[in-house]
Amino acid sequence: MRRTLRLIFTTSPRLASVVGVLVLCRGVMPVVMLWALKVMVDVTMEQIGARALDFVPLAQAAAILAAIYICNGVTASMAQVMRQRLSARVSERIWRLIHKKSMMMDLSILENSEYQNIFFRAVNESSSKPLSVLYSLCSIIQECITALLLGAVLISLHWSMPIAIIAIGLPLVAIKVKSSRSMFNLQREQTINERKKSYYSRILTVKEFAKEVRLFGLGELFASRHDELQTTLRNQREALYEKNVKREALGQVISTAGVVMLAGIVVWRAIEGDLTAGSLALYFMSIQRANSTAQGLMGNVASLVDTNIYLRNLFDYLDIAIDRRYALPDKANGGKVFPRPMKVGIEVRNVSFKYPDSQREAIKNISFKIEPGQTVALVGPNGSGKTTLVKLLCGLYRPTSGEILIDGESINDFSANDISDNVSAIFQDFMLYNTSAKENINLGNIREEATEESVREAAYSAGVDELLSKLPKGYDTTLGNLFEGSEMLSQGQWQRIALARSFYNKNSQIIFLDEPMASLDRETRKNLLGSFHKIMQDRTAVIVSHSEDTIKMADQVIDLGVIND
Repeated sequence: MRRTLRLIFTTSPRLASVVGVLVLCRGVMPVVMLWALKVMVDVTMEQIGARALDFVPLAQAAAILAAIYICNGVTASMAQVMRQRLSARVSERIWRLIHKKSMMMDLSILENSEYQNIFFRAVNESSSKPLSVLYSLCSIIQECITALLLGAVLISLHWSMPIAIIAIGLPLVAIKVKSSRSMFNLQREQTINERKKSYYSRILTVKEFAKEVRLFGLGELFASRHDELQTTLRNQREALYEKNVKREALGQVISTAGVVMLAGIVVWRAIEGDLTAGSLALYFMSIQRANSTAQGLMGNVASLVDTNIYLRNLFDYLDIAIDRRYALPDKANGGKVFPRPMKVGIEVRNVSFKYPDSQREAIKNISFKIEPGQTVALVGPNGSGKTTLVKLLCGLYRPTSGEILIDGESINDFSANDISDNVSAIFQDFMLYNTSAKENINLGNIREEATEESVREAAYSAGVDELLSKLPKGYDTTLGNLFEGSEMLSQGQWQRIALARSFYNKNSQIIFLDEPMASLDRETRKNLLGSFHKIMQDRTAVIVSHSEDTIKMADQVIDLGVIND
């Protein structure tokens, strides 16, 4: 809980302090309102007994009561606004922490199934929970103040009254704690099925799956799987809800019986003539309010404990160990400087790699050297590990065994910022960014200002300048189909955009091209082959390709051989 409160108060100390002050005010208000009501009743009863109307005392009592009610309403509204503001800021900070952590993850961690469970729970269950801790704590403080003041009122009736209030509230609180724990455990058990349900929904709703879902008639299959899981999850929750309602109903019966007994004592004291009408009203309402406050207080303590358990999901995610030499993905933190220019080149020494949860080695005992300025072709059958090797050479994966050296230094010792400056790539599964054409290309090196000349030069090298120039807004046209006014491109055109993005970083000494022309037509491919030599000039290039024309450009061909069994 200490960690959660530190997160909240360091996010916005001023707002958190304002919320704290308002909580104190809200804690005092219920008892002040009861006191004002007692004064009003006593003044009224005095005038009824005297059979005379004195307007001044009535007006004074009414004014006090009205002022307190107005103050109560204003502080309630202010507290809600301040809590909403603080909630927004804390939520924003949590998402920044989640995104920052995600950017620091090695790809091998992202592909781990247990990581996916932790991430799912962190995002779906815990992103708003820190505020629940704050609200529970605020409510506890508020209710403690109210309970202490009400206790002082009830002690004047009898010393045992506060103890009785706590005693009759304990069974219901114990039941609520048990119910909350049961729900938490159920939600953890349902994580995998919730992820599967979300996956089936994604298959049915996103455009990447749309063609095959319609062509192969897969809609009903995945819809039925989604519905079955949805029904199973709902039935499990409803069964637990029903059990919890029965328990809580029993607790309410016990609590109500206790309140009725205490109210009977107040009535008996009034009949004996020990209480005024105002005191009778005060004690009646104090018992009722003290009972609800005691239940609320103990319930919030239980909620605070349970919410803290839920927050394990968020902190489990944030505490995942990052086995890297840099702390941020875009800033060196003690890492070595990438050699510029490279003098010895790249050496892959006995490298093997196995994906998480996989028993098969995607790459096994691979060794070779690449001299600076060489163009190397990686060849081999599908599944021989060519794309995996490219990702290892980019520093995106770490070898399971062996090492990758740049001028004799491990690639893992360089900062991510240095790797980004010196390495460029187009991957087989290149990404489509729904931004402007200009920005799509500039994303290849965001540290360099996107001048029209540099962007068009990269586009021209990739054979896409003419296409982009003819778009409605030229290079300022948004690509894709997610936003209004966008222009959708064909797969081959998107690949040329991705090529331009990889060419855009002129500082890169190494460029990796994984099937760079797989989606291109013959004419475009022919034109690109002619410009590749210019693009690769003074660069070390590694090309993954099945094309004989592309392989012929290579100074060295590395055959990964047969698929590893």
